[in-house]
Amino acid sequence: MPIKLGHLPSELKQAILRHLNWEDLSTMCLVSRCWRKEAEDPKLWEDFGKLFNWSVEPISSHKELKTVLKMKRFQALKHIAIHEKFSFSESSLQLLLDQNLVSLDLRYCNLDSAPSDLLTTLLAGLEIIKLRGSIKNSCMVELFTKLKASNKLKNLNWLSGDYTCLDPSLLASVLSRLDCGNWDYSTRCFTPTQWEHLFSAIAARDKPIKWINFDSTRLTYVSPGVLARGLGNVETLNLQYTYLTKEQVTEFFTLISMSGSRIKKLDFSWEGSNQGKVDPTVLASAVNKLEDVCFGYSRLQPSQIEAILLGVNANSTLKSLDLRSGWTFVCDGNQAAGEEEKNWKTTTLAPLLVKARKHCEVLI
Repeated sequence: MPIKLGHLPSELKQAILRHLNWEDLSTMCLVSRCWRKEAEDPKLWEDFGKLFNWSVEPISSHKELKTVLKMKRFQALKHIAIHEKFSFSESSLQLLLDQNLVSLDLRYCNLDSAPSDLLTTLLAGLEIIKLRGSIKNSCMVELFTKLKASNKLKNLNWLSGDYTCLDPSLLASVLSRLDCGNWDYSTRCFTPTQWEHLFSAIAARDKPIKWINFDSTRLTYVSPGVLARGLGNVETLNLQYTYLTKEQVTEFFTLISMSGSRIKKLDFSWEGSNQGKVDPTVLASAVNKLEDVCFGYSRLQPSQIEAILLGVNANSTLKSLDLRSGWTFVCDGNQAAGEEEKNWKTTTLAPLLVKARKHCEVLI
């Protein structure tokens, strides 16, 4: 005898509903009273708003926020995105505080008029914060003091956040405890002293940070040893356009080659960080101790590429290597540069690629 879906145990209905997207889950609320009860279970909706898009719009007013949080399905809502038109008041911040949120997206909001005490208390209780622009210095100090005390923050995405007013030790104590950090385009957001404290604190962690994005942030000001040890305690790194000096990049790859890092994935694409000046043997040893490496458009020397590919073998941990347009070729003057590069690709590079591709994916 066939079993009707409506007669399934609640646990099975919930298992089915967990596979639906938000639009389909909303549709199930209209099927029947039985399915509405199941589809409005707050546990199914707690991640609604985690990544707002065209189907999940940010909240634009206090009235809308109040309406949303009163709905049965949103009683356990953990993620909220706020619209740029939203005007913060004590009552709206208190509503958000009472929700026990995990993450809050305020990237498009003006926080100047928000009551600082409630705002900083709200942010200090979150695991994930998304912000854009600066806030008042007094509010920034109050926020980081509370973040240090709460020790809940795991992921901070603060585009153009100005940290320069903060004590270097306070800043480092908060940011070095994160699981993830997005500090792209942040050259002027930190002082040289703050960078030194931050990388020293990251290096001292027992567990590595999961990932940090330093894209287009100049790290030239950090001493080579401190920078290498700090970067070496991050599992996934984006170092595009970080403009490292020859000394910094040499120290960095030397540390990795000596098995002194916890890095697994490294994006060091695009020129400007002296990648081409690292000793080929050191670079090859370091790269073959990682899992995924991208050197696209980084102007490596042919001798470096040869050494890297020669080092790929059964003992290498390398899974993926991106060298697309990643070298620069200097002609010896006896023949045209294009012809010499063509000969190098045919006679030297091709057999090395065949050998390396037996052990990992190579893009070139």
